Amino acid sequence: MLWKDYMYFTRSERNGIKVLLLLILLVLFIPYVYRLVIPFPEPDISGYEQAIIDFEQQLSRQRTAASKEQLSPTATTATTTPAAREAVTINPFPFDPNNFPESGWQELGLPDYVIRTIKNYEQAGGSFRFREDLQRIYLMKEEWYDVLEPYIELPSRESTAHSGSGTRQGLDRTHTKERLSAETTLDDSLSTARVIIPSETSDAEEIQLWIDINQADTLELMQLRGIGSVFSRRIVSYRELLGGYLNADQLLEVYGMDQSRLDMISDKLHFDEGGIRRMNLHEADFVALVRHPYIDRDLANALLSFRDQHHPLDSVEQLRQSFLITEEVYERIAPYLEVR
Repeated sequence: MLWKDYMYFTRSERNGIKVLLLLILLVLFIPYVYRLVIPFPEPDISGYEQAIIDFEQQLSRQRTAASKEQLSPTATTATTTPAAREAVTINPFPFDPNNFPESGWQELGLPDYVIRTIKNYEQAGGSFRFREDLQRIYLMKEEWYDVLEPYIELPSRESTAHSGSGTRQGLDRTHTKERLSAETTLDDSLSTARVIIPSETSDAEEIQLWIDINQADTLELMQLRGIGSVFSRRIVSYRELLGGYLNADQLLEVYGMDQSRLDMISDKLHFDEGGIRRMNLHEADFVALVRHPYIDRDLANALLSFRDQHHPLDSVEQLRQSFLITEEVYERIAPYLEVR
C-alpha cells in the first residue's frame, strides 16, 4: 500500500473538506464584516470629564482651606477640638465627690464627658480619699480643678502627710527608740496598692507604692512614674486582650513601652496570677481563640483540631502531645487556658 492511498479522498469527501474550509474562513472574517456593516458608537465620556473637573476643583478648595488653617492655628484648634468649642463655666459650692449625683456635677458646671468619666471610675470601685484625687480624673482640666479645690470637702494629701509627720515626731520624743510603721490603702478598689510610712526617725518621709497590675485601673496606673493617661489606657486595654500579666516583660508588648520606662516602674508592680483570666478550651471557638494576642489563625486551628480529636480533655498539659504545638508555644499560652 502506497502513501498515496492514505491521501486519497472520494468526491464527496473532497466537497465536504471544501465546505468546512469555507465555514472556517467565514467565522474568521465575520467580526471584521460586522464592524464594517454596523459600526460601534463612540462612547460619551463627557460626564466623566466633568466629574474629573469637579473633583479637581473640590480638591483645590480643600487645599486652599487647609493652607489658611495652617496660617491660623488658633482657629483650627477651635474648630477641630470639641472640648475647645464647649464653653465651660464652673459654679463652685461645697461638695463631697464620693457618690455625688450627676445633677450635682452638672450644677458645678462640669461637661457631660467628664461626669461620665467620674461615674465610670466609681462603678469600677474607685473612690476619692483626698482632694487631689479629683484632679487625676481623665479630661479634668487644671483650671477647673483650681476653682473647685477650695470647695472639696476632703483633706488634701499634703496636709495629711504633714499631720502624720508631726504625730510621729511627738512619739519619737516620748519613745526615743520606738519605731513607727503605718500602712494605709491608697484606694478601696485596690487592696494591694499601699502607702508605706517607713520607721526612720528623720523628718523626711519616703512613700513606696505597690500596684497589682492585674487589678489596677487607669487612674491608679497614672500614679507610676512615666505612666500618663495614654500609657495607662494602653496597659489596661492590652491586659483585657491578654487575660492578665504574668511578669513585667509582658509590658514590653504594650505599644510604645520601652525598657527604660519599664525599669522605672517594674519594682512598683505586683503580679498576682489569681487575677489571670483563662479561656475554657471545651467552649472556646475560633473567634475567641484568635482574639488572644498569643494565638494566631494556625495555632487556633491546631488547638481546635486537637480538642476535637481528644475530647474531652483531662488537662491543658495534653496539648504537649500535639506535634503542631511546640514547647515554647505551649509555655506561652498554657497560663491562659483551662479545661473544665
